[in-house]
Amino acid sequence: MPFFFNPALNAQVPVIELPADLKAQARGVGDESSNPIDGVYGENALRYRLRAHPNVAAIHHPDLVAASV
Repeated sequence: MPFFFNPALNAQVPVIELPADLKAQARGVGDESSNPIDGVYGENALRYRLRAHPNVAAIHHPDLVAASV
C-alpha cells in the first residue's frame, strides 16, 4: 500500500550542511544557482509546479508567473 507524506506548506525545512568531503562530491543546486531552494516547503512546491506546468500556470495564475520571472 503506497503512503505519501509531505510536510505542511508553511513548514520550515532546515538546511543541513554536508561534511567537506561529501560537499566536494555533491552535484546539484549550489550557492550560485539561479534556482535556490527556499526554506519554506510550500514556496518550493509552488515554484516547482509553476515550472513543470507553465501553460496551466499562465492560464490560471498569470500573476504568479509574472512574479516568478
